[in-house]
Amino acid sequence: MRAVLGREPTEDGQVPLSAEEYVQCGQQLTRMQRMVGDLVSLLKEEESPLAYEYTLAEVRELLLEKMRPSAASADVRLSLEGAPEWSVPGRAANILLLILVNLVDNALEASQAGDSVSVTFHESEKGTPGIEVRDQGPGIPDALQARLFVPKPSEKEHGAGIGLAIAAQLARNIGASLTLKRSSTEGTCFSIVLSEFPE
Repeated sequence: MRAVLGREPTEDGQVPLSAEEYVQCGQQLTRMQRMVGDLVSLLKEEESPLAYEYTLAEVRELLLEKMRPSAASADVRLSLEGAPEWSVPGRAANILLLILVNLVDNALEASQAGDSVSVTFHESEKGTPGIEVRDQGPGIPDALQARLFVPKPSEKEHGAGIGLAIAAQLARNIGASLTLKRSSTEGTCFSIVLSEFPE
C-alpha cells in the first residue's frame, strides 16, 4: 500500500486515506461485488434446462441499461452503435454482457467529464460478430500493455487488477478473443471477436 500511495503507515500499520480515496475504494468494492454477483447469477442460470437466445441488439440494449447511470454520474457520453443480426446462445450472451460491462467500466474510469465512450457492434474480418470499446482517456503505458490480461496488482490506486484477466478468460470460454487494439494519449480501444459458441 505504501508503494501505491507513497506515504508512511501509522503506528498500527494503517495507511491513512483521504476522503476521496475512501470514496474510490467504495466504488471499487461495489464494482467487484457486482461482478461476483453477476457471475453467481450466471452459474445459477446454467443449471436451468431451458435453452434461449439473445440477438446482439438485445445485448446492446441490456448493456446500455446497465451502464447509462454510471456514464451519467461521470458526465461521460456513452454511445452504442450497430448491431449485426446475429443470435447468441443465452449463456454466451450473458458472458459477453459481463465482459462488456467490465470494459465500459474501465473506459468510464479512464475518462474525464465531457469525454465520450463508444461501443460499436460490427462484422469482423472473419465474418463473425465483432465489438469495439473506445475511450478518450490518457491511454495505457507501453510497459503495461503486454501483461494487461495477466492477474496482477492493479496499476490503478484502488483497483484489484483482475478485471481484464477475468474478462479475457470469460471470452475464451465462449470461443471469443479479447485484445487491446490500440492505445495512445488520445484513447484506448479494446476489441472482441466472436467465432463459435460452445454449448
